[in-house]
Amino acid sequence: MAILSYIQSLITIMKNGIDVGYFIYSHHSFKNKKITHYFENYHKHVTIYNDGTGVIINEFDMVFNRQEKTFLKRGLDISDGKKDASFPTLIEMRKTKIQDRFSKYGFWYCSDDNIISSVKEKYWTDEDDEDDKENISLKNNDKVFRWVFRFNYSRICPNRKYKVIYVMSIPGMYPIKDGKLDINAINDEQLLNDLESGNSTSIRINNPIRNFYYTISFESDILLEREPKCILKHIDQQESVTHPKLKHEYNTIYHKYTCNITKPKIGSIIKINWQFKED
Repeated sequence: MAILSYIQSLITIMKNGIDVGYFIYSHHSFKNKKITHYFENYHKHVTIYNDGTGVIINEFDMVFNRQEKTFLKRGLDISDGKKDASFPTLIEMRKTKIQDRFSKYGFWYCSDDNIISSVKEKYWTDEDDEDDKENISLKNNDKVFRWVFRFNYSRICPNRKYKVIYVMSIPGMYPIKDGKLDINAINDEQLLNDLESGNSTSIRINNPIRNFYYTISFESDILLEREPKCILKHIDQQESVTHPKLKHEYNTIYHKYTCNITKPKIGSIIKINWQFKED
């Protein structure tokens, strides 16, 4: 209960401020018996602080169509962050106290009725295979982090919504210092060669989602050369690109940009891109 209280407090703070998991059979509908679960609402919120630290909150309502063994695979790559950014182990991240989220790598999660039975670091390659072999190359890359959530299906009631939240804190997630782009800290060669390409956060839609929300927040003293722009494209239709509108809000502490997409197509990639002002 203590960690749940901590996370709820963090969310309250951050709101003033996904690779959207695996399901056993791919399908576009929601109430389909071949689908173990879908997302009624999914909100990914990335907040960036003026030293480059990022805090990511994924919050979603899962609905299970049937009571069955289920898991979610997740991954994150910070190759476009600072040179010295590197993930510790999941065990180490879970030891971090929530109040240290601005200076240490951390990982926290909670779920209604404790339906998450375990979370395990695993460098999977096939998101459709629960028991696929680990990718040693990914495992040895300290800028890549992958893991698996498993669910206690004995606690699951079909057709009921379950709130699931997980939070990560990542020092050096973006190469900025004192609110400006720090060229000497850039790790990504593509960004070094083309600063105007900017930085981004993205998510690939692999499951049915009824309402998807994507938020990027910047601490108010971060300076932008170019404001965020949302890009939506289907993986098999590269020429089919749209730009969902981002709603801008400012509360003296954060600039927040949010888009809302209803029933995004499976296979879609949603990206928010912007450019930091140079130091």
